[in-house]
Amino acid sequence: MSGQKELLMVLRLLISNLINFLAKSTPLVFANTMSNITNETLLEQCYDEAWVDYAVKNNLTQDQLDAIDQDSELGYLPEIAEEAQRRFEDLCR
Repeated sequence: MSGQKELLMVLRLLISNLINFLAKSTPLVFANTMSNITNETLLEQCYDEAWVDYAVKNNLTQDQLDAIDQDSELGYLPEIAEEAQRRFEDLCR
């Protein structure tokens, strides 16, 4: 399990670094408004990061988290969606 946690943390770091690189090197803003595709991409990346962090924090495998997610009443986990939204809003500031 330790190796899995380390791999998840490395993946999170890589995703975070990629987001930071793209945010700095790509002109994302036009008239103070990001494009819809850029917004969707960033939000998806934030969701992926929040997903990995939730799994690590709760000591869950990806299969376990997938099962919890699929069995949830809403079809997704609000905790992960809220964290992803918070991260996205932080990026947009």
